[in-house]
Order: sequence, then structure tokens, then C-alpha cells
Amino acid sequence: MLMEAERRSAKQLQTLISEDLDVASADLQILAEVLQSSGLLDDSLEVQNAARKRVEHLFLELVKGRQVYDQIRFLNDVGMEKIRVNLDGKGAVAVGADRLQDKSKRYYFKESLDQPPGGVFVSPFDLNKEFGEIERPLKPMLRIGRPIFDSNGNKRGVVLINYLGGDLLAKISRNSRANSLLPLL
Repeated sequence: MLMEAERRSAKQLQTLISEDLDVASADLQILAEVLQSSGLLDDSLEVQNAARKRVEHLFLELVKGRQVYDQIRFLNDVGMEKIRVNLDGKGAVAVGADRLQDKSKRYYFKESLDQPPGGVFVSPFDLNKEFGEIERPLKPMLRIGRPIFDSNGNKRGVVLINYLGGDLLAKISRNSRANSLLPLL
């Protein structure tokens, strides 16, 4: 009976986590397709500038609508942020070019870039860092990323979602507490 209760609890937990991450993964796929077809990877500066505005607008709308994405970013193939949108107390905000950061040394950039076409990287929970410092108040975070390819199949960067982990951790905790109260016999 105890084993069955544990299996049921583990299955509920798996379903709970999968539901949230499946939505983020589907969003990531859409973002990747838009980035790859937007013209942002084009050689023409004029096309790139127009595409940047369209992609940034999509990032803004998604961050505003979902309310669980702390950031959505496009990083080039050497790890420099090219577009970043943050969730803040007022909604979604596009980050100015002067505040974009080099993330080339961060594990989530490297792991995302190493994925095959269509592959998705999901990080373990960690804390968000800005300009090398852990952000306060603490923000548990999952990074979900995938590589971006140009029309010739060359890797040109990654699209990353910073998924706010606090709500997911709270759901996990509530689920664990609820299941620990189940009658064992």
C-alpha cells in the first residue's frame, strides 16, 4: 500500500512538472521558428533592424501573457545577448542595448548551443545572476533553451526562457504535503 501511494505521488508530481514545462517548451519552439524565419539572422542591417523590433514585440507579449517567464532572450553564437525582455513589477520591459550582457561562460548558454536541431535544454534549478551577482530577492530559476539555425543550417545562437521556479516549487511542495497526509493503509 505504501509503495502504491508513493508511485501515485511520484506520478502526480511528474504530471505537475510536465504540464508547466510542456507549455514552456512549446513556446520555445514557436520562438525558435519565428527567430529563424524573421530575417534577424540576415546579413542586411536594414532587415535585421526591422526583424529585431518584431521579435522583441513577440518576446514582450509572451512575457506579459505568461507571467512565469522572468526573461526571454536571444543570444548570438558567441553568447552575447542580442534581444532580452524582462518581467518586472510593471509588466514586460525590453532591455536596452547598453544593458545586454555576455553570457558566453554560463552553463545554460553552452548546453543550449550544444543541442541538436530541435533539441531543448532544461537546466536544474538555480538562482538568477545579473552582472555576475546573485539577484536579490532570490529567484529560483529554470533555463529552457534551444539553438537557432540560419537558412543554411548554421548555428547562429540560442533562444532562452528564464522560467520563474518559485511557483513550480510551491506546487511541488503543496503536492508533497498533500500526499504525505494520504492514509497509508
